[in-house]
Amino acid sequence: MCGILFGASPASFQAPEKAQWEGLKTALNRRGPDAQKEVCLTEPAQLSDPAEPQLSLYGYATVLHLRGEQTVAQPLQDPNNNYIFFWNGEVFDSLQVNPHCNDTTVVFDALVAASNNSDPTVARRFFLDAIQRVGGPFAFVFYNCRTGDVWFSRDCLGRRSLLWRLPDSDHPSFWLSSVICTEGEPAPSGQWQEVSAHGIYRLDTRQWLSNPEKFSESLTCYRWSSLPATPTSLSGISGIEAVPQLQLPYQSAFIGILRQALRERVETIPSTLSLLGPDSTRVAVLFSGGVDCLCLAALLHQILPPGEPIDLINVAFENPRTTQLPASSQGPKHRGSFYHGPPYQMTLPSGEVYLFDEKEYHRLFDVPDRLTGRASFRALAEWAPQRTWRFVAVNVPYSQVEVQRTRITQLMQPAHTVMDWSIALALWFAATGEGYLEPWQTEHEVPISPTIQLQAYRSPAPVLLLGMGADEQLGGYSKHRDRFEAQGWVGLVEEMQGQIDRIAIRNLGRDDRIISDHGKESRFPFLSHRVVDFLCSVPVHYKADLRFQRGIGEKILLRYALRQLGLPLSACQQWKKAIQFGARTAKMTSGKDKGTDKI
Repeated sequence: MCGILFGASPASFQAPEKAQWEGLKTALNRRGPDAQKEVCLTEPAQLSDPAEPQLSLYGYATVLHLRGEQTVAQPLQDPNNNYIFFWNGEVFDSLQVNPHCNDTTVVFDALVAASNNSDPTVARRFFLDAIQRVGGPFAFVFYNCRTGDVWFSRDCLGRRSLLWRLPDSDHPSFWLSSVICTEGEPAPSGQWQEVSAHGIYRLDTRQWLSNPEKFSESLTCYRWSSLPATPTSLSGISGIEAVPQLQLPYQSAFIGILRQALRERVETIPSTLSLLGPDSTRVAVLFSGGVDCLCLAALLHQILPPGEPIDLINVAFENPRTTQLPASSQGPKHRGSFYHGPPYQMTLPSGEVYLFDEKEYHRLFDVPDRLTGRASFRALAEWAPQRTWRFVAVNVPYSQVEVQRTRITQLMQPAHTVMDWSIALALWFAATGEGYLEPWQTEHEVPISPTIQLQAYRSPAPVLLLGMGADEQLGGYSKHRDRFEAQGWVGLVEEMQGQIDRIAIRNLGRDDRIISDHGKESRFPFLSHRVVDFLCSVPVHYKADLRFQRGIGEKILLRYALRQLGLPLSACQQWKKAIQFGARTAKMTSGKDKGTDKI
């Protein structure tokens, strides 16, 4: 994973603004703690004519090392500085990358080879062919000095963040960045926007410098040659009879393809990252207990070595609107007035101590996702008792929400709605991996003592697996059921396609910015190209049969896959709760807020 910061401007403009640039660099350091590198070049727009206007290029990149034996600092440059490359991504489903090699160098070499043609038109065509053969989540910037082209894009599903700020009269430079949170400095002036995931962009710097007032005419977008498309054929749908008792068509194939996608996203993580101790782990699962994350955890068990633990990260928030519990201003914060045995003691990483009686602890943090999470954790522990499963309860008092409010609000920009905030809040705290192992899952009896110390634990896993993409493709949202009830199968198919089309702009860039702030990388097996292509080929009624009630009809293919894996029926019938309601980050201060309201 990488943090990208890139700028280009006429050399006569003194850029970048130092305070803003340094603030962005500091924010990017959190994304990539393992290596940092900065470049600055000034060159004529036409190499053959030094009298032509000059172009200033400046860039900064940070790296979280997750691929290959050696950390590769970015940006990459060829020996003659003809090409400069920034890469924030992982290669899956496509180019052959040796497990001991870094994928950044493989992609760079492929793009250089495609660009190394004296005819600019041919070089551009070869470049487009090469980048569209790269599968996996990514955002990149590539500068070709020979043609004066700056290429950049996000993958067609938008799984990595990339933002742009276009030049204007006050700021005549062009910027690209993974984030716009500036560590205490005000956000850079100008309009920052998410780079669309619908295509690959080329900035012709020579044309731009020849006519700086018409920047847009020097910018070209090439649409991806293939995008996910849900089939519209509705043949084969028969009348409703009963829930199938054994299996659905495509069920076994779905398990195999999803397992392979997960394997590719786990086995490439260097094993040296887990050598912190016998109980360390390379990967964690964001775990609400729903069928999406339950399936990922079950397949992960089949992939990882037997002795490697799996961390299941479950987040819960104190919501003052629903709990109405004032905190003491002095000494440890006591919650509750009726103590039934020793109080629970929870010490935050900041050193702040909270005391709860057992009843009040559960009243505060037994949010819907905590209850389903515990139930699914127990199902996994009974299904695979030989595996060490760690249920990491991330408990967030409201005081900590207030401490981090400004940072999270800045990180999620340009996303700016109440819904964006409530989702970003849950993901940011979950990605810390800082929680507790509750007494009921410890190996020993709870001792008789003045307090029960909740065992603090911080997951060392640098990779967090998330179930994004399952609801969109398998009819898991209430909008899917609403469309089906109003417009039948045609409406359901259209809603599925619309959800996939919107996922890049709606949440994946935002989620990447939030999770990566902790030096963690998010990975989405349900959004593997192979999984998406496979699900696009499956008839709609085998993915979601909304003639059946909640807990059965939506994501029916996934539920039957879990049964085939051997999970109990009760675990396979959980239904969708949006994370902001499952973790109780929604409506913390007012019940009147709407998700679409701006903050």
